[in-house]
Amino acid sequence: MDYLQHKLAATMERGANLFYKGFLKLLFFEGFAKTENQRSAEARQVLGTVKYLNGGLFLQHKIELDNPGIVIPDQAFENILTLFRRYSWNLNDTPGADDDEINPDVLGYIFEKYINQKAFGAYYTPPEITEYLCERTIHQVILEKVRNTPFPSTKKREYASMNDLLMDLDSDLCRVLIHDILPHLSVLDPACGSGAFLVSAMKTLLNIYGPVVGKIKFSSSANLKKWLRGVEQDHPSIAYFIRKTIITDNLFGVDIMEEATEIAPPIVSRPSCIGR
Repeated sequence: MDYLQHKLAATMERGANLFYKGFLKLLFFEGFAKTENQRSAEARQVLGTVKYLNGGLFLQHKIELDNPGIVIPDQAFENILTLFRRYSWNLNDTPGADDDEINPDVLGYIFEKYINQKAFGAYYTPPEITEYLCERTIHQVILEKVRNTPFPSTKKREYASMNDLLMDLDSDLCRVLIHDILPHLSVLDPACGSGAFLVSAMKTLLNIYGPVVGKIKFSSSANLKKWLRGVEQDHPSIAYFIRKTIITDNLFGVDIMEEATEIAPPIVSRPSCIGR
């Protein structure tokens, strides 16, 4: 929980102003930007176990490439970490009741307020609007695909709403959803900004994947049981598997602003600038 604070204290014991050069550069440019087998021996020793985050957010900036001798005083990081500790950092998509809470929605709002809105046409879209749009589109696409999919039984698969579909889950429907429909569903935001729309898309898909996987746990289908065992062997938790699957397979975003695509990677599968 206090990983950065502990590392700052450790580097200060070794000498002055070593946190950026001796730790943060290794954390950003090797720990987050490279897989474990690509990291240097120094990085593995200093960082410990750090997850590879992919994306371009932790590649070296042109300023850093042009000025390899940059020195940043430890006091600057002490001040930043002290400021950060005043807030409650929450990765949960549902905002809490605390006034000091920082979550992905808040970060997106700050980003889109920071840029020149008039020049770039970028405005923060409230969650209630993005959630409504996602539900109206994603739900209808899935319902239509289910309606047009042949099933072994003669049972009608015409549902008026996603709630009706989820209430009628059986082995055949779970199999079609988890193998044929959901993995091939692509949501593209052509002007993703900080990813507000795609965060709502992720929430919408979580509310579908969750009940389907939950139903599979109690399914009598040998094939679905085998699939679930494989998932549980390869992932620390089902919730982690579902989120990783959605981010990897379903969400895509592009934007003309490079700054936007640097913020969106933790949420978006393969974001990039418009020229990709």
